[in-house]
Amino acid sequence: MKKIGLLLISFAYIFISLGQHDEHGHKIGVHPDSLPATLASDFLDKGSFEFHKRTFFMSTINRGDLLNYSALAMGAGLGYYSPAWKNFHIGFSGFFVFQLFENNIYEPDPSTNNTNRYEILLFDMNDFENNRDLDRLEEFYITYKRKHFMAELGRQKFNSPLMNEQDNRMRANLYSGLKLNYAKNQWDLTGAWFTNLTIRGTVDWYSFEESFGVYPFGRNPFGTPSQYKGNVKTAGAGVVGVKHKAKGFSTQAWNYFSENVFNLTFAQTQKKWQHKNLTYTTGIEGFYQTAINDGGNPHPEKAYIMKDEWTYGVGGRLG
Repeated sequence: MKKIGLLLISFAYIFISLGQHDEHGHKIGVHPDSLPATLASDFLDKGSFEFHKRTFFMSTINRGDLLNYSALAMGAGLGYYSPAWKNFHIGFSGFFVFQLFENNIYEPDPSTNNTNRYEILLFDMNDFENNRDLDRLEEFYITYKRKHFMAELGRQKFNSPLMNEQDNRMRANLYSGLKLNYAKNQWDLTGAWFTNLTIRGTVDWYSFEESFGVYPFGRNPFGTPSQYKGNVKTAGAGVVGVKHKAKGFSTQAWNYFSENVFNLTFAQTQKKWQHKNLTYTTGIEGFYQTAINDGGNPHPEKAYIMKDEWTYGVGGRLG
């Protein structure tokens, strides 16, 4: 929380300083020719602050002698989003969480020796001792917008079918990198490359290769516990997507590329129509995933996905 507070105060001090004048009418701290005269006042007068508060109670009740779990969390965050200046604007935000109540979420179950894996994600699953000052710098980006085009660089939100915020705990997933978007008429095109991320249930930022194995994982095809945590090599993840809407149809296709690990393609199309007072939806979706090189590690037991392994799935919807 202290880090977030200092960051927000520092930015506020810079903006306020830009808006002050000396006895000659010049802005303090800024050469009169270095910035347009309206820049500081735009930041102060037209920028927007966003306050976000969330309270979350969660409980798991198990059968038999297995432990029951519950937890209550409360948090708040503050963000600042500047107005556009020559098609650029900046944004930054931070959030902190307090634990108000917990029951058994840090205790291993006597029967399985496993710890809680659901309620713990309200806090920091990597630091059980910290339950009073869970703070995280979240968004911190610069955006360029011109007509139908947008480019965003830095820590940011990102939403697509298989790579998104997953905002179902106290805090969401966020990504660090470059995102490009072009939207016009019925078309929406997106391309992105991310090198780091922060995920729900932690306050830490990870490189993409460090993120493999942050959550609990199962066994590999050899029947032994997977060993890919800390052993996957990748430079990051790329995403390309296209969406199109026309005459009640909505279609989208996305490709997810984790360098040296895997490639996954996802496609979906659906149709909505109205009959009397009811809305009907029908659609189909599917994905296809393959390994790249050795799946992240030349040793099969340490790879995230086996070399030459592939998988696919198809589903439909009618309602």
